Amino acid sequence: MTESLGAVLSRLAQRAVASEPMPDELCPRCHRRPGDALGHQCCACEDSGRVSMGLPRNDPGFGRSVPCSECRGGITARTGADDDETFIRRAHIPADYVSKRLISWRPEEAPQDAGRLPQVRRWLGGWPPERSFLVLLGPPGTGKTHLAVGLLWDAHQGHGRTGAFWNVTKLLRRYRDTFDRDAATETEGEINRGLYACPLLVLDDLGAQKSTDWSEEALYNLIDHRYAEGLATVITSNADLVEMAPRVRSRLLDQAHNLVLRFVGPDHRARPAIQEAYEAVKR
Repeated sequence: MTESLGAVLSRLAQRAVASEPMPDELCPRCHRRPGDALGHQCCACEDSGRVSMGLPRNDPGFGRSVPCSECRGGITARTGADDDETFIRRAHIPADYVSKRLISWRPEEAPQDAGRLPQVRRWLGGWPPERSFLVLLGPPGTGKTHLAVGLLWDAHQGHGRTGAFWNVTKLLRRYRDTFDRDAATETEGEINRGLYACPLLVLDDLGAQKSTDWSEEALYNLIDHRYAEGLATVITSNADLVEMAPRVRSRLLDQAHNLVLRFVGPDHRARPAIQEAYEAVKR
């Protein structure tokens, strides 16, 4: 007996409904099923491997995190993980730093900085890092950004983790571009969703930005969120921290949960110009 067209359509509709995920199966953050290539593998920790203890601000343990109980902090690389070219593009790594790796970092003319590399390596020895923030402080040209990009590469190649690099001044410009609703290509909320959940975020050159009430609030909200959630974050700065907003400084200098390293070497970028001037004098 030939099945009627109406019966066929009804059967196909029932099959489609049965195959759709129920709303409670979808991640409320990325609105995809766990393991989806564009969503999270673990939606409890958004693939960061750690979850906040949820303690109130007046608790001595505020800001601490623990390994995620859902994935035990052991998210593995997704099938079809980004190749290097895609990783570079998505991580916004500047062209001048694409080739930078931890193995190629050299503390030239600054032997006192030589011990920093093993400390940086240990910080990312496992995933997630035991201390969520790594703060690299010191004068310009001492290799802090080189190390930060090297960590992004190690997280990508060694732990299968995505990351993002943002110069703070350029990031604030990105936020300001959302103010013009007619020309904006993204909203502030969309920017925050990416930055708040990014497994490893590098904020480069903190303190070089023009300080305003708005910029301080935007940066504090971002840093405070990642601090409270225990998300892996690398911050570089040439600035004296005493000049920063007290709320931000308090987060960065919490050595119970952060690793703070100071560099003292000379500016390697200025070295060629100094040598050239020296040679000119000799001539």
